[in-house]
Amino acid sequence: MRRSQNGLTLAELLTTCALLAVLLGLALPAVSRWIGRQQLQGALDDVAAALSLARKTAISAQRPVWVTASEQPDQSWRIRVSYLRNHSDCLPERDVRCLSGGEHAGTRLRLNGSPGELQFSPLHGLPYDADGRLLKGLEWRLERDGCQPAELRLLPTGLIHAAEAACP
Repeated sequence: MRRSQNGLTLAELLTTCALLAVLLGLALPAVSRWIGRQQLQGALDDVAAALSLARKTAISAQRPVWVTASEQPDQSWRIRVSYLRNHSDCLPERDVRCLSGGEHAGTRLRLNGSPGELQFSPLHGLPYDADGRLLKGLEWRLERDGCQPAELRLLPTGLIHAAEAACP
């Protein structure tokens, strides 16, 4: 009497592994684009949220709130939201919000000639430049390799319009 044995043959195992390798090779570029898009969108959402927080804080606290954005030479960036104007460092216990490119790997912030320092007024949360003039608008761009640049616009009313990130 023969007993049947359960299991896979070596040929079946190698065929399954080869099929999985081909499927993984096809899926990897799509997953890579998805991860890049998510990282760029996360940075865009965080920058928009920081600007929105600055506006809402100025209105609710009834005092000016400063936003300082800077591009660093090493392709990193930093945004500081604070009641204080002239501070280059970011201290979470003193500032309302600190945000940096280190939290969003591979993203770059471009100010596109727009001011890197602005103030939200307690009166309706309107944005002003460092000289106290009402801003007519502001455009910042977030970039990531392999993705299309994502635009973020601050309107003269203080509202923020952020585009969707796209990585074709």
